[in-house]
Amino acid sequence: MRTSAAPDLTTRIIAGVGYFAVILGFPVLIPLVIWIAAAHLKPANDLLVYHAKRAFKLQLWPIVAWLVVAAVLLISDNSLSWPSSWLPLVVIGLAILLSLYFFLYNLVLGVQVLLARDSD
Repeated sequence: MRTSAAPDLTTRIIAGVGYFAVILGFPVLIPLVIWIAAAHLKPANDLLVYHAKRAFKLQLWPIVAWLVVAAVLLISDNSLSWPSSWLPLVVIGLAILLSLYFFLYNLVLGVQVLLARDSD
């Protein structure tokens, strides 16, 4: 549950770091740590929990997409026959587009949090 009051600077910076983890090289891990730490604060910082959980979920999608790519590559045979030659390329292309979309979306959300703009 988010409040209507503008969050303080520290909360905005930590929430922004959760979204910018895609740049820092630790996507999924940094938002997960922030989420767990913010949930165990006394009192819990609901805004920080919300943004950390959101960043975690958004950064998990590209990992799922690349796991699908790995599964398709393992399942498809190595022959150059028609059905099996284009499927891995299509799946890789979709994973690249999905990863790029979520990378940029995380950056946009990180900037919106730092500027204290509502991202919903």
